[in-house]
Order: sequence, then structure tokens, then C-alpha cells
Amino acid sequence: MVFVPRIATVHSLKDASDYPELAASAAMQISGARIAKQVPAVDKEVNHEDSIMILIRECYIRDNLKDSFFGGDKDAKIVISCEVKTDGKTISTALGTFDKVLDDSKLEIADYVIFPLSPVKGYLTLTVNMFQESELKAAKDTVSQTVTFAGHVAEAMPVVGKTGSTLIGLTGELINLVATLAPDRPIIRETSTYIIDRKKFPNLKGVQYLETGILEITEAEFNAKKRPNEKPSRILLQIIKPAG
Repeated sequence: MVFVPRIATVHSLKDASDYPELAASAAMQISGARIAKQVPAVDKEVNHEDSIMILIRECYIRDNLKDSFFGGDKDAKIVISCEVKTDGKTISTALGTFDKVLDDSKLEIADYVIFPLSPVKGYLTLTVNMFQESELKAAKDTVSQTVTFAGHVAEAMPVVGKTGSTLIGLTGELINLVATLAPDRPIIRETSTYIIDRKKFPNLKGVQYLETGILEITEAEFNAKKRPNEKPSRILLQIIKPAG
């Protein structure tokens, strides 16, 4: 069976001036072939064994995909997970539960570190998932019934939805696994891999080299012309490298 995510996502490159509240000199992270504007010359390259930090700066939800019985919008509980891999190591984070999230709203989260200041080597793979909590529970139950995980991981998954503390027991790694096996369930799911050090791995075609800046993940199918009074769901991450 082929699953189609209900909200596809895309990375985009924009001028740093679009986010003056985050970093006046930030260079925007490239993901794809189109460059909106020329980025000012700054030390944005990430090289072998450079230490970086990654923060969540903003999470905005246009549509929480939760409707009432009569079809009107209803508040939802939202869960976010992030997973960063580099040099054979993995750091995963689960954030939740964010209660009573309405359409056209921001989650109460900013400047949260998902990757503490650490050296990166060879590559960096970043995965971000945003779930409506009831959809995460449904996906977890479906996956648990149809797949046997090594070490009975499915049976070890805690019940989702009773309390925020219970949800935290569902680790970032397991949330990412659920999202991988049930990709039609998340509101947002994005995975991308970056090569570290353009000098160390030169002239690689079709790959992305890691740079500092603001990484914007947005809805791919959002049509601004048809929705002039709306803006797409998005997650903003900032990749930071110490100066000097």
C-alpha cells in the first residue's frame, strides 16, 4: 500500500531579512535548486568537526486537522519530535503535549535546543515530525498490531494521551519510527541529509552541504493565491555555529 502524507513539506531558501527577529545576519539554509535572493557573505559553511547547535525557533499551525462532529474547527493536542544523526550518533527529542492548539496559531515553544553544541562529522541527517496526538495514538496502535519490532519495542510503547508526562515516555526515536511506518498520519514530516565539509567532499552532485542559518519547513501544496489571508504551516529551525 502506498501512503500519501496529508500535508507534504518542503524546505525553502529566503533572504535573512525575512526573519529579523531571529538573526539579522543569518544565512538561510539551502534545500533545493532555487535561490530566492543572494545571501550576504558570512561564515556559514559547516566544516568537518565544527561544533553546531540546532534550535526550534517557531512552530506555526495553519490547520490542525481536527474538526468537530458538526464539521467546525476544534482544538487539538500536538506533539513534535526531532531526530539528528551525525557520525553514527543519534540525538532524539519528543516535545508535548501542547494542549488546545487551534487553527492559525503558534505553539508555545521557542529557542528550544534539539541538538546541543556538538561536533559534526561526515554528514547530518535531520528528521522533524509534527503529530496531532490522537493521530499519533492511532498510528502507534496500527503499527503495533501489524509489525513486530526487535526487542518487542511496540509492546513497550506507553499509552499516548493521558498526560503530558506519559507522552514523553514515547521517545523521539519511537515517534520517528511510527512516522516512518505510517507516513499518512503526521501533520508535518521532513527528513533531509546534509554532507559536512565541501572541501573534504568536493564536487558531489545532487547533495546538500550543511550551512548555518534558518531552515524553514513548510507545506508543499499551500497555494498563497487561493489562500491570500492565510500562511502555510511551518517549523523554523536555526543552525548555529560559534563565531571565530
